[in-house]
Amino acid sequence: MKKLLTNPKYFWPLVIFIYILSRVATWGYPFDSDHWIFYYVGKIWAQGGTLYVSAWDHKPPLIFLFNGLMHIMFGGNLVWHRIWLALLSVVDIALFWQLAKRVIPELKLKNAELATKTSLLLYVFWRNLSQFTSSGNNTENYGLIFLLGMLLSYLSFRKDQKWWKMLIAGVCFSVLFFLKGNFLLLGVPIGILLLVDNWKSIQKFFGYGIIFVTPLILQASWWLYYFASRGALNDFWIASFQFSAKYAKSAWKGDVSNNIVLLLTLLIFLLPFLLFFAIYLKDAKKNLQNHDYLLVGLLVLSGLGLTIGVGSFYPYYFLIAMPAFILVFVYVLFHFSDLHKYLRLLLCLALGTSMLLSLGISMKQLYNSFGGNVSTEAQQYRDIADYVKANTVPTDKVFAYDYGATFYRLSERDSGSRFVSASVLLLENRDNFGYHFDDTFIADMDRSQAKYVIAYKDRDTLYYQNKPVVEYFDSHYVVERTFTKFVVLKRK
Repeated sequence: MKKLLTNPKYFWPLVIFIYILSRVATWGYPFDSDHWIFYYVGKIWAQGGTLYVSAWDHKPPLIFLFNGLMHIMFGGNLVWHRIWLALLSVVDIALFWQLAKRVIPELKLKNAELATKTSLLLYVFWRNLSQFTSSGNNTENYGLIFLLGMLLSYLSFRKDQKWWKMLIAGVCFSVLFFLKGNFLLLGVPIGILLLVDNWKSIQKFFGYGIIFVTPLILQASWWLYYFASRGALNDFWIASFQFSAKYAKSAWKGDVSNNIVLLLTLLIFLLPFLLFFAIYLKDAKKNLQNHDYLLVGLLVLSGLGLTIGVGSFYPYYFLIAMPAFILVFVYVLFHFSDLHKYLRLLLCLALGTSMLLSLGISMKQLYNSFGGNVSTEAQQYRDIADYVKANTVPTDKVFAYDYGATFYRLSERDSGSRFVSASVLLLENRDNFGYHFDDTFIADMDRSQAKYVIAYKDRDTLYYQNKPVVEYFDSHYVVERTFTKFVVLKRK
């Protein structure tokens, strides 16, 4: 094994093999995913619509900006999307490699070169499993590039105190915040360590701190101006931040997802990590002066804070914390030579078992693309989309009363409402968020005169709990075609 890691002729082919093995389920991820929500909203914005007015989802603007650019470059071609997203994953892997080469020697590990290469292999493996990547197109996947860019810029600044490097770190931090609001916590470790380094000179601390947050202030000012000039400032505020806060509250109540199933999936990875992190913290007292040790520990805490705080334990939320998690694994594996041999064996078994089980979970998504209920439902969706496409013209609007925006891509028709996913309407209505989305939705549908609505045939399904929307469909639409699981409703 040591020969594989130390000889470049073997090491880099091994990295590529692990990348392909762990990434293949992401490349074959089921067509029906959040990918199309971000893409659809970004596409409508790129085509001249007003974000959060023409198409709506509860995220800050940058994920839609990146998807709008992807639409301009590749249209709706999923193959090119996944090639592009794979290239972006290679960028953050390269950045992690640079981070590991910078941090691991400072952690005083006994074989820094071997530890650094091991960290890259572990990162490539965990970072590309489909339960953590989803389809590869979400805020966490993009965020990794800017998180690692922020950390590398900050560490370089700390070495030579060149202010422009802190500014670059601040630019990356501002991008993180406008990808997802709770990514704000990822900047907290830098703020804490700036204070630790400059506690004798508060002037320096505030000076560097102002440089770090200035790009965030400037970007926030731009977005406030942009949306205010389009009369959509309140829409921006609700969609980017306020709705997500209420979403987290609903998630903690169990109204968003089946947390038990998600936790069982996640704990296969998280339990071994928490064991490693507990051992990592054994060295905290003697490493109070080791900046890089503190940075890794603080990044773990901020990563756990922002992911657990959401209240809905989707594994892909934890992707953004993966760099710090991997550094903890490597620190424990290579540093604690005084651990009892049975404890070391237990740690290796826990990590190895977790990797095997996690790979199996990842591959299940690949299976879902070709077999089982997911594949059967996807084929039915394609059949419905073909029917709708054959009976409409490109300017006709439709609405899929289901989760996600997959149907709009399959049918090549746009949504009759800004709310492309029915789950948003259901959650807002059921948990009384107070935004009156149902009224807005009905107004949108009256305006667009959407020709078709695709709904579940079984009226006992979850989405029929939203009475105002269901009553609107009953009043304005009739069944035109029945499929196994869905009905196609046509406007009267």
